[in-house]
Amino acid sequence: MLERQIKKTFAQKPVPKGMDVFQTRLANYIGSLESMDVHTPALEELPALIEEKLSHLSKEDLIKGIVAKEFSHIYEDYKNAPDLNVTFERGSQERKGRKRKDTEKGSRFSRFSINLGRKNNMRPDLLINIINRHTPEYKIRIGRIDIQSKHTIFEADWHYKQELVKAFRKAKYKGNPLMVQAFQR
Repeated sequence: MLERQIKKTFAQKPVPKGMDVFQTRLANYIGSLESMDVHTPALEELPALIEEKLSHLSKEDLIKGIVAKEFSHIYEDYKNAPDLNVTFERGSQERKGRKRKDTEKGSRFSRFSINLGRKNNMRPDLLINIINRHTPEYKIRIGRIDIQSKHTIFEADWHYKQELVKAFRKAKYKGNPLMVQAFQR
């Protein structure tokens, strides 16, 4: 739907796995070590202390120690990270998702139109409140709500189609008569 609105298509790209992210971060860190300036005034004043504390370590142990100190917690975060990639078939998944939602718990929705829209400051919570106020004896499930400039299209449980239309025959909102119409399937 968004693709149609902006007239561009989206390319699905895989989300990197946890270890891929870890390896990229590690490579970036090592790259920053390669390009860093080791001749800083703070380190030049303390060479004896640094050498005394680290002289017993081999070059390999020193490198491993620095990397482990910086990255052990990051490794723990990423080593068991779940795969965030999902399989998605364009179009079919959207339709399946809608059908499942519409028929959830055995309830189907009918589409209705009400003569209140954005110009009347309509909001989803306000629409639900109006429906509940005019049909207090029913627990009508509401589906999708599409607010247009002068009217709103909404879905409601099809079991209450006649009751919903009947409840709004004499209803008013801010002094204006409300009109609810059911769409024919």
